[in-house]
Amino acid sequence: MAVPSSSTTVFNLWRQLTQARLDKSTPMAHQLAKINEMRVVLTNASMGITNNQFCLILLHALPDSYEVLASTILASSAPDKLKHSEIITWIINEEACQSESLLNLAKVTPIKSNSNKKKDHTNLTCHYCNKKGHIKPDC
Repeated sequence: MAVPSSSTTVFNLWRQLTQARLDKSTPMAHQLAKINEMRVVLTNASMGITNNQFCLILLHALPDSYEVLASTILASSAPDKLKHSEIITWIINEEACQSESLLNLAKVTPIKSNSNKKKDHTNLTCHYCNKKGHIKPDC
């Protein structure tokens, strides 16, 4: 991306960056690279963004399903100690974990109910009447 030449271009890029939302249906690495590219372009246009601001932008951009991750990151250290490179790594790792969980969930075999099937009791003896062919609840 080239350095923006007008104030309107810089403003629009700033809006895109601060309003960015990550989408779970698209690989996070690609989206994060695009967001980082916007940050670099703004920095080159003398519209620098601090590391702390960029970290908060990244956390704000996370999908709702990443809320626990965002809370964990924020609780892990003071806001001025956050590093965007670490946050990006955490996001990509979380994406891998969530993808793996979905794959494992898809592999789970549903439990089949046998409630509709009548069992064969022809060789059993009823404990109530001592006759063959049925059991006590069917007597």
